Amino acid sequence: MFDEYFNPPGDRHSLPTCEVQDPVIPTGPSESITMDVDAPSG
Repeated sequence: MFDEYFNPPGDRHSLPTCEVQDPVIPTGPSESITMDVDAPSG
């Protein structure tokens, strides 16, 4: 079921979307952004 939902006829369009969200899941870039905001604030 999930395969059909994640791999629809136009899965090519879904592939790039997943790749873009992949780097957003880790806390690496998220922590960097928080530090950047804390630097100018402090």
